[in-house]
Amino acid sequence: MNRGQRNALMLGVGVTVASIAAAYWARYSLVEVDGLEAFCAQQTQQLRCTLRMAVITAFQEHRLGGAAILFAALALYTRRGVWALTALAVAGTGLVLYDADVSAVAWVASALALQRAASRPAGPAPI
Repeated sequence: MNRGQRNALMLGVGVTVASIAAAYWARYSLVEVDGLEAFCAQQTQQLRCTLRMAVITAFQEHRLGGAAILFAALALYTRRGVWALTALAVAGTGLVLYDADVSAVAWVASALALQRAASRPAGPAPI
C-alpha cells in the first residue's frame, strides 16, 4: 500500500465514522425521542421538527441509499476521490438511519472507488 492509498484509507475511515456519529445523533435526538412526535404534531414550525421530518422522509423513501448508490457509481465512473468520500458519508448515514440494505452495497462500492482513485497515478485527471 503506497502513501496515497494509506491517506485515502484514513480519510475514508474518518468520513465514515463522522457520518455514522452524525446519523446516531439524528436518530436518537430527532427520530427516537419520546414525546417529540406529539410535540411536532402541534409545533410544525420548529426547526427541530422540520429536521425530524426531513430525516424520516429520507429513510422512508430510501433517499439515503439511492443517493449513496448514485455517488458511488459516479465515483467508480470518474475515479474521483471526492465522489467516493461523498458516497461513503451518505452510505454511512444510511446504515444507521434504517436504509442499511442499499447503503451497505453503496458503502462497499464507494470504498472500492476510493481505493481505485487513490491508486491512480499522479498527474492531470483524465477527461
